[in-house]
Amino acid sequence: MFQRFIQQDNSKILSNTNGKINAIPILTCHQLTYNMQDYSSAATTITVPLFDQEMKYLTTGYR
Repeated sequence: MFQRFIQQDNSKILSNTNGKINAIPILTCHQLTYNMQDYSSAATTITVPLFDQEMKYLTTGYR
């Protein structure tokens, strides 16, 4: 799932040209859980460790 997140984040590069930002990512999570059963049953649910990994990715600038 993290690799899918990275692919989605990198796809915005195609929308940004010559220093002009034509698109920005919007991250939507409705529920955080440690329970993998909850994670598997709801599309808007994300696990706490995955959310942490995504936030670190976005804030460290290693894109």
